[in-house]
Amino acid sequence: MEALLRAEHLKKQFHRNADGKHAVNDVSFEIMPGECLGLIGESGSGKSTIAKILTGIESAAEGNLYFEGNPILGKHVRKDSRKNMQMIFQNPKSSLNPKMTIGQNLDDALRYYEKIPKTERKVQCEQILERVHLPKEYLLRYPDQLSDGECQRICIARALLRHPALLICDEATSALDVSVQKEIVELLQEVQREEQMALLFISHDLALVSHVCSRIIVLSHGEIIEHFQS
Repeated sequence: MEALLRAEHLKKQFHRNADGKHAVNDVSFEIMPGECLGLIGESGSGKSTIAKILTGIESAAEGNLYFEGNPILGKHVRKDSRKNMQMIFQNPKSSLNPKMTIGQNLDDALRYYEKIPKTERKVQCEQILERVHLPKEYLLRYPDQLSDGECQRICIARALLRHPALLICDEATSALDVSVQKEIVELLQEVQREEQMALLFISHDLALVSHVCSRIIVLSHGEIIEHFQS
């Protein structure tokens, strides 16, 4: 089976690293279709930088990156090359537009992906809320009227509108209370099974990652130091 995502010898250095150390140094790994891969490391280990390189938020100084068999690094890469890759961030409220209702946030994302009538978009927004176990009445609320856990459910819903092949979760539960964290993890596992998508779960919590993922990569100072089955 061909890897869904393949990273080869990725390197990234920020100018603030005056000592010459790399934020990401010669990192290579694969994510297979439908699998859940864990990426763990302490703060500053480079794990979030890797996520940003995968999604195109940051560029890599060196290396190759392939998604669905196509190269996705470089100046001449198609703009839609990452259309089947979505990311969920640590702070859900900062990921949503506070001046827009939940319905508008979701509709805005849907309009970006699909050229479909407004009435059909509304139906899809209602259906996607059901997928993350929220009532459709939430479409009329604003992010500051929701809890952090509810906002993270909205962010998951927004990502699912694309039906991604790969969902990247960058510390997606670390800002939440323990009880809410458990609910979000269970939701992610549920939608992964239903969508049959791959999941890259990034965290500093080994126990949590071991519970969620079948395979784990340990990162330290920008380098992979261990790789094992959970």
